[in-house]
Amino acid sequence: MNTILSEDKLIEPEGKLQGLSRLMVDHGIRPSYQRLRILEYLIENRIHPSADQIYHHLRNEIPTLSRTTVYSSLNSLVQNGLVRMLPLDENENRFDIDTHPHGHFKCSCCRKIFDFEYQPDGTFQTALNGFRIDSEFVLLTGVCDQCVNHCGSDQPDRQKIIQDSGEENG
Repeated sequence: MNTILSEDKLIEPEGKLQGLSRLMVDHGIRPSYQRLRILEYLIENRIHPSADQIYHHLRNEIPTLSRTTVYSSLNSLVQNGLVRMLPLDENENRFDIDTHPHGHFKCSCCRKIFDFEYQPDGTFQTALNGFRIDSEFVLLTGVCDQCVNHCGSDQPDRQKIIQDSGEENG
């Protein structure tokens, strides 16, 4: 039997919506069918979707769903710590169900977002002595390993390809 892991809680498939409802209540969110389905979509589709992607995926299953409902539900999930918003640029926010500290890599060719682990070592904090850091967001951009051979670069001398050994070649 498959289980879904969400916020360190295992939720059995037959009780999935009840488990998600309990999770929302535990985080101060009033569960609604639309919110439950949006949270379920994020758990089952770890692709860092935009609000529009979520809307387009769920609108046929939930005819009463509106873009406004998706945006307000995501806002509530973010404010209550169940989802993390990824501000990729001025015009694009994506959403991540994984709220533990990790970095993101955005491929400029296929536009997919990839998670990667990193250990925040605090080296940047010395330059920000006296500052209060409220959040940390690590975003690298470039071309992913699936696209690197078919998406050229206008400036190949500046392109870095990270090999499996961890060495960088320029």
